[in-house]
Amino acid sequence: MITRRHFLVGSFPLTISACTTHDAFRLAESVARGSSLESIVTSQAQSKAKAWVANPDSLKSDVKRFERFLSSISGSWGDSDSIRATPKEYVKYTDSYINRARINFETGLVTVESLDPLLLKKTIVTTLLTPFNPERVDLFSDKDVPLGDVPFLYNQLTDNEGKPVRWEWRAERFAQYLVDKKLQSREIVDVSGNHKKLVFVEFPLVEKHSVNRKFKYSAYVERFASQYGLESALVYAIIKTESNFNPYAVSWVPAYGLMQIVPTTAGRDAFEFIHGYPATPSSAYLFNIENNIRMGCAYLSILNTRYLAKVRNIRSKEYCVIAAYNGGAGNVLRSFSSSNDEAFKKINRLSPEQVWAVLRSKMPSESRSYLVKVVEAKKKYR
Repeated sequence: MITRRHFLVGSFPLTISACTTHDAFRLAESVARGSSLESIVTSQAQSKAKAWVANPDSLKSDVKRFERFLSSISGSWGDSDSIRATPKEYVKYTDSYINRARINFETGLVTVESLDPLLLKKTIVTTLLTPFNPERVDLFSDKDVPLGDVPFLYNQLTDNEGKPVRWEWRAERFAQYLVDKKLQSREIVDVSGNHKKLVFVEFPLVEKHSVNRKFKYSAYVERFASQYGLESALVYAIIKTESNFNPYAVSWVPAYGLMQIVPTTAGRDAFEFIHGYPATPSSAYLFNIENNIRMGCAYLSILNTRYLAKVRNIRSKEYCVIAAYNGGAGNVLRSFSSSNDEAFKKINRLSPEQVWAVLRSKMPSESRSYLVKVVEAKKKYR
């Protein structure tokens, strides 16, 4: 993901012109924390976003929409139990926000919860059969999940008989088993101070769930890595680090999909690079798996051939490209000098090991950690 900061655990869909969305996220979070919507919009519009001045009503509308989303969650679950989707955790609410499905791709644990015991089995079935198509599932509302396609979790989990869950009849049977044998409960407190009983079940993904997801995207990765002159191992390593192969990945920045593309930065650059004309891609465009991988590979190519083209050593350039994918090419160059020309000269005087050391000491902490994770992950995909 490009030019991000520490994650907040929230997101909402791109519904206004994309040039305002990044900052609308920030505004929404500020409003949710109690700041005045009017004062924030006025201040930010004056100092940062010309688009807001041109379209302030649309901005306010989107912020209020995000407020409603947060309010709906906290109204049902309370502040301490409100959870939103992140790059490595799928979270989906249904039925007026009283049911929730969570898939943690780091721990490999699926948790299905309900404030109505009678709806738990239905929610389990829906979770098991959620389609392998993030374009069809709205993570930012309580809309129903459309079923019928190949399930996203197919071959990523097995039922109590050790069988993969593909069809509704098997999902129904496994759901009943979970309700009968694995049911748990706990108490939560909503925003009004009311105590509510929550029922839930937990079950694991298979041990190699990450590997199984990787195989689903290999054709696209190999194709676009070849097209843009990249090592496929690098692309896999970035996807692993960004989303752990979760096509539903979202972050508050906002960034979308497997390669966590930010629409207004990497998204715009990559879209113009691919299509030959400038535009900001929508969230729907970026949730398309083929589009997302192509955009990510195109942006890596842009970093290689445009922003960091003057770095001569191949290994030094790779370190810089990885750090730039997370923290931006400008931050990479500023790690070496305030002057871009001087930065390139310094990079080219240093050995790859010295370039690594500078990036690991001068880049923001998230980018420092990111660089290590991607380089280590790449070794596994060679």
